[in-house]
Amino acid sequence: MKKIVIGFMSVLLVIGVACSSNKKRNPENPQVAATPATNDLPAITLTKLDGNTFAAKSLHGHPVVFVLFQASCDHCQREAKQIKTHIDSFRSYQLYFVSADTPAEASKFADDYELSGESNVTFALTDVPGVLNTFGPVSTPSVYIYNAAGKLTAKFNGETDIDLILKKL
Repeated sequence: MKKIVIGFMSVLLVIGVACSSNKKRNPENPQVAATPATNDLPAITLTKLDGNTFAAKSLHGHPVVFVLFQASCDHCQREAKQIKTHIDSFRSYQLYFVSADTPAEASKFADDYELSGESNVTFALTDVPGVLNTFGPVSTPSVYIYNAAGKLTAKFNGETDIDLILKKL
């Protein structure tokens, strides 16, 4: 008798899971609320150089570019120079330079490459596990471009010629 009850409960559980899974996948079922569209922006909390934190996922509403960098990386330095040279092409985007460096190193980088005074550029910090858990193991610099809806439109891992990046804006 115990085996029959356990078997019956197992069948009910499987049917319940199958039904609830089926409802989520069936957009034609008007009784099930549609899952709200999510954006591709990274689920990571970042800290601006002034100490204020923000969720990257909340940045939808305007186009966004994330540039993952390390201040001591010569490839990142060249990419920063190229971005500064072509900063007018990025005016309709908010650029977030993200690093796991110290605030002092990131601030010096921002100043050295004359990006700290740009109104559409923000420098932010995270930790290495935050980058790995969000983006996976990536080369620096890495550039991620998102449209105003928060959808990823292009990504570049490693130093990339600025002309290739500009074509994706």
